[in-house]
Amino acid sequence: MKPETQSIILFLLGILLIGLGVALALVQLYTYVPRIVSGGPEEALSGILYELLGLVAKLGFIGLVIYGGSVLLRNGVHMLLELRRIEKGVPQRSESSKQG
Repeated sequence: MKPETQSIILFLLGILLIGLGVALALVQLYTYVPRIVSGGPEEALSGILYELLGLVAKLGFIGLVIYGGSVLLRNGVHMLLELRRIEKGVPQRSESSKQG
């Protein structure tokens, strides 16, 4: 597979994963219905803890999806930039010039 094709695939997968994470977050935002617990303080506290645990799990999953998408997107853009630089014949920068 050509490097240009690989970089475009990485770029598109990154965009797709970030879009998926945003879509999941919006679905959770608009479809969330809190569970109302009737009973004593113990039942109410356990219900709140259950809701918070579910929220943390969902946010963690969405965060991982968006993080994975951003890594793929960054690598795809980096590959595209390197390929363009090679096509133009610009020499590669040394490590000391990348510092500042």
